[in-house]
Amino acid sequence: MKTLIQNYASALSTESMYFYRSLCEIGYGPQTHLWTDQNQSAFDTFDYVKPDIFISHYRFLTIDIIKYLSQNPAISMALNVTGASQDNINTLENLIETNKINVPFVFTNLYECTNNLSPKKLELKYLHPATDVFLPIMPTPNYELNTCYFSLENNDLLNSLKAKQEQYHIVSFNQPAEDRYADMYLDITQAYTFYNKYKQCVLVGDINFVTSQALYDCIVMCKSISTHVPKEQEHLLSLIFSQLFDEEFEEDMSSLIKKQVKTKHNCIRRTARLFKMLQAKEAANSLEKLSENITYKS
Repeated sequence: MKTLIQNYASALSTESMYFYRSLCEIGYGPQTHLWTDQNQSAFDTFDYVKPDIFISHYRFLTIDIIKYLSQNPAISMALNVTGASQDNINTLENLIETNKINVPFVFTNLYECTNNLSPKKLELKYLHPATDVFLPIMPTPNYELNTCYFSLENNDLLNSLKAKQEQYHIVSFNQPAEDRYADMYLDITQAYTFYNKYKQCVLVGDINFVTSQALYDCIVMCKSISTHVPKEQEHLLSLIFSQLFDEEFEEDMSSLIKKQVKTKHNCIRRTARLFKMLQAKEAANSLEKLSENITYKS
């Protein structure tokens, strides 16, 4: 089973990278290629790897990729459609049907209650975010503060929360805004190093941010966590937590929830689920076994 994974990592997700690393950990490294140079010719890349499976994100599809896959229907493409609009999905379905591309399913990192996509011709599966066990902890100054707020933007909810604290940091996962409201501007890989430097980490903002990979990484690494979404999204957040965790999600994160994230919501288990959906049972079984023997950083 040869797998080509297009690197579609973003400020809030290392999914494509942990798919690749997970496969390498079970001995599939020689058969797996991470396509990192987006300027590299699609035809040259596919001809070199000769993949059976291609994993990508809909935003990274190009005309050349479409042409190659249309000429090679034996290649199965699993496509992440997180962030797509219904119009995007309609266009994508027509493109796949017209070019006779082999797409057994598409998948989203959103949750059933927050997804608003309704494909008519493609099967949509759910692959939730996970904690990336491969992220390194980088050297940083030794310090500890009471609170750090993690956000995507400066908003009323963030301002109302920080007004109750005297000592805090603000970390943004977006590029510096004009008002430069944050103390640090980090991506998901950089933030991993900072979670354990605060007595409490607070995820603030839209539900799709609060329930992203940042939630899972934060749960594993931080001492205590709380989550805050707009009032109209609170019922959705409660529903998601009730589906993810066996016990009620508490503002002061319990050791039970931390344990559940480590065992049920780690990136190797998510990779196993993807390959199980792709009918690659041998790889999926090996990944499941590996996920049971992870050593976590502290």
